Amino acid sequence: MSIHIGMHGRVIVLLVRKMFGIIDSNRIGMIVMRIIALAITIYGIKSSFDRNMGSKLIMYYSFDITNADESALWTLISYLSIMGVYIIGTYYILKGGLKNYIFKTTLEGKR
Repeated sequence: MSIHIGMHGRVIVLLVRKMFGIIDSNRIGMIVMRIIALAITIYGIKSSFDRNMGSKLIMYYSFDITNADESALWTLISYLSIMGVYIIGTYYILKGGLKNYIFKTTLEGKR
């Protein structure tokens, strides 16, 4: 699901700009948004290791989703930041030209 949301990253960026009333792109706003994206990514990677997400990717059901010592809000923030890693990663991979490369090679019949 996170990768799918990341594929629509351009729409999300436009919605955020509309929500905050940003008409044209400015350098300071771009830098602030990239710092926020970097912070989400760093915390998401940390949360992924703290929650041992790698072992939970196997197809079995696990009951250790939450920690009894942790608040529900922190649990939600942790899981949303893990999703953010994949959303932001997909957005920047596609923005970096991989999407254009795939479409060009498909249309030209290469590979």
